[in-house]
Amino acid sequence: MVQAKPGSSAEEPWWWVAAIGAAWLCAVFYMINRGYGRTLLTPDGMKFHSFASRRSIAWSDVTGIERKSHTARSAEWWDVRVERASGRPLAIPGIFTARRYDPLFEHNLAVVREYWSRAQRKPDISS
Repeated sequence: MVQAKPGSSAEEPWWWVAAIGAAWLCAVFYMINRGYGRTLLTPDGMKFHSFASRRSIAWSDVTGIERKSHTARSAEWWDVRVERASGRPLAIPGIFTARRYDPLFEHNLAVVREYWSRAQRKPDISS
């Protein structure tokens, strides 16, 4: 006959299941938010729109645009991050792929880099 440990209950494993389920739900929301968010490129900067947030970054605050790969157990995906002069890098919403060679992803990356390049060449007319 197996006896329960003192202070334990039969409901204890359900808390673990609930915690794992909540973590999974957060991960799914994060991926959907990143994949279906949108970025508006303007001559002055980028405007990020996602389910959870709205944010603007001026081109003058951008120090780089990098392609980032991520690997999990049986999955691999890529996104684009904007490196900022002040603060940590941010993932650009809407530029996301799970395919190794995705022409649309490469095109979108080239467009973002072109906008950034144009903003760096823009003459300063304030002086």
